[in-house]
Amino acid sequence: MEVISLSQKQLDSLTRLSLPHEVTNTEGEIYILDHGRNKYSNDNLLLKKLYITCGSSMANKLYNVSLLGDNKDEIGVDELVIPKHLVAIKRQISAFTIPNIEGVNLGTLLHNPKIPNQEKIEYLYKIGKLLKRTKKLKIQNLPFHFGDLHEYNFLLGKDGKTYAVDLDSCYLNTSNPQPSYYLTVNKNLSCFPTKYKANTDGIIYPNYNTDLLCYNMIILNTIGRDKISSFDMSTYYEYTNYLKSLGFGKDIIHCFHNIYSSAKNVNPCEYLDQIPEDKIGEAGAKIFKLKKEKGLI
Repeated sequence: MEVISLSQKQLDSLTRLSLPHEVTNTEGEIYILDHGRNKYSNDNLLLKKLYITCGSSMANKLYNVSLLGDNKDEIGVDELVIPKHLVAIKRQISAFTIPNIEGVNLGTLLHNPKIPNQEKIEYLYKIGKLLKRTKKLKIQNLPFHFGDLHEYNFLLGKDGKTYAVDLDSCYLNTSNPQPSYYLTVNKNLSCFPTKYKANTDGIIYPNYNTDLLCYNMIILNTIGRDKISSFDMSTYYEYTNYLKSLGFGKDIIHCFHNIYSSAKNVNPCEYLDQIPEDKIGEAGAKIFKLKKEKGLI
């Protein structure tokens, strides 16, 4: 993978990328790399400057970035926004470049109450289709898993495609998995240690089951307009059974139930048409809790 060099002065001259206020970036600063002036590449690129530039976390990211970049042609999935260069700043590799995809953050769209529900379901479907494409993806015989899969790590491009970003946090069978939003905040996973294996720090080792768990939570949080992922297991099953009573189909309810069982998780994208659009308003977590308090369910 090609390495390009920047001085501190060159880095300071770059413009920081403005992110939506709801998008949290805790790993580093993102800059627009002006290829016209600096001539690093003919492509439109961003530069991600990492905050932590030493230790196992940095080593793991460099490993992921290098593997992805060196095998881009073999990977062959255009919707994966793969890093292009490693970047040395003051002779220390502490950043990398990625293609600058023009579009809108998918998390922003999914949580916007003004976006029609049918449009949101179409976005959710595109995530599921991308997961199907990457299910059997291997990079130098290492299985690929997103790991930190959540709605804010996707962009809806101007070309209509759904792109996965922040792939430096993916999992390629290393000993140090990266923390993942839907896996580290979910205490229910400890009930299934053979399905969701954790290291000594409690960080889950990603696999296809975890990717599908995160995808299910993206769907549920969109439908419920709340953090269904924070529900304890009892409340979670009460909520999904409530969805069933609203007319949600048995197949998608089965996908929701599977994530807290020892069975393999199922990709629900083909069952999104079992979500009754006219009942999504009643599917909100606040309405569910209110009905529960009144003894209506």
